Amino acid sequence: LPLYDTNLPSVMLSTSLLAVAEGGTNSFTVQLDHAPAASVTVAVERISGDAGLAVASGGTLVFTPSDWSTPQMVALAGAQDADGVDELADFEIAGPGAASAVVQVQETDDDPWITASPANLMMAEGTTGTVGIALSRAPGAPVTVTVSRVSGDIDLQSAGASNFVFSAATGSTTQTVSCAAVEDADAVWGTALFRFSAA
Repeated sequence: LPLYDTNLPSVMLSTSLLAVAEGGTNSFTVQLDHAPAASVTVAVERISGDAGLAVASGGTLVFTPSDWSTPQMVALAGAQDADGVDELADFEIAGPGAASAVVQVQETDDDPWITASPANLMMAEGTTGTVGIALSRAPGAPVTVTVSRVSGDIDLQSAGASNFVFSAATGSTTQTVSCAAVEDADAVWGTALFRFSAA
């Protein structure tokens, strides 16, 4: 009868959850739980999640019967992107001759996003109102937020400044956008959509 080795070494990780900053790297170590009968090669591969998280170094590791317990380092990197969302991905460390392990990676996004309050503003004709805008976190460099009407009634207008600058010191400080509902001859309720965009 054929014989099978059921006592394979298992991959051991220094952590099963790793945080990586957007645009940065972080690392963990890999070793085996006992000596293999022969050299074992394992590869680190993303098996699910965001493609912006990738292996920076240590993608292939070799463990021998003499160095199986020596931790080897794997570095993962988080790419810069345009969104403000924290991303997730799972990486498997596996290869013939060893039981695999998985590390979950969370990328902490560094892009601020714009908040506006209230999200819906109602004004009587001939009056003005205000909307407060801020950034979700301090930006690394000054950010200019521009206010523009993208659709709707032209009698609904931005009544003051249309550009607002947020710095590292003032990113979370609310700035006020003034809006106006101009008098017109009809008796129809007007609506308009305003966009706050950053550059």
